[in-house]
Amino acid sequence: MPDVLPIGVAISGLRPTQMTVGFREVEIKRRKWREADEEARINLLWRHVVPAVIGPKGRTFIIDHHHFTKALLDEKAVNVAVYILADLSNLAKQEFWAFLDNNAWCHAYDGNGERRPLTDIPKSLSGLTDDPFRSLVAELIRAGGCAKSGTPFFEFLWADFLRRRITRKLVDEEFGTALVKALDLARGSDARSLPGWSGVSAVLRPPWRRPARRTRAAARRAGSSDGPGRCGLSRRPGRLRGRGRPACRSRSARR
Repeated sequence: MPDVLPIGVAISGLRPTQMTVGFREVEIKRRKWREADEEARINLLWRHVVPAVIGPKGRTFIIDHHHFTKALLDEKAVNVAVYILADLSNLAKQEFWAFLDNNAWCHAYDGNGERRPLTDIPKSLSGLTDDPFRSLVAELIRAGGCAKSGTPFFEFLWADFLRRRITRKLVDEEFGTALVKALDLARGSDARSLPGWSGVSAVLRPPWRRPARRTRAAARRAGSSDGPGRCGLSRRPGRLRGRGRPACRSRSARR
């Protein structure tokens, strides 16, 4: 199998716009690439066309698919398919990063979920560091705990949510146990503000907790002006609610 596929641009020249990936998730993508034949690899590349912008000095900065491109780099792949969202090569370095930051095209947060200076974003894919909670979120999505969302960096939002409720030691040493706990947390009401939440709404009460409908007899008693047992399903005089004929009158009205 040839090492160079006739598609895309050189991976080694791509620059990231975030600081972390989940190494466990990268390994999963690496294994999938290793097991694929040439045709399957080309299909993978076409399914993962990488969005990017052109920055200062004509360099290509990717704004998504960091796990996939990092996996390809580690597997010594050469090219990847890229499409350009904007040419910002006319901007100075500080202006460029300010533009990305204000358009949610970069994410300067470290493996502990702490905001870092934009200058701390690595200059190559090989400089990305591990955030195990990113891997946990990827597995959570596959397990149906939450859905993918178009919200920028929604995986980071989920990672930060889980980071505050699950210890890193548990994720590192007992990933399966951490995933079970993450599934419980993801379906709870505390996560309902997160994009892709697929739990049961705490606002809508389950059917067995909703107030029971009034019986017909109770409705008659509540709407009757003549007391129990009399007709008069509506409080409006002269008409039955939902009927087109006159309401039956009381004995005093008949005289």
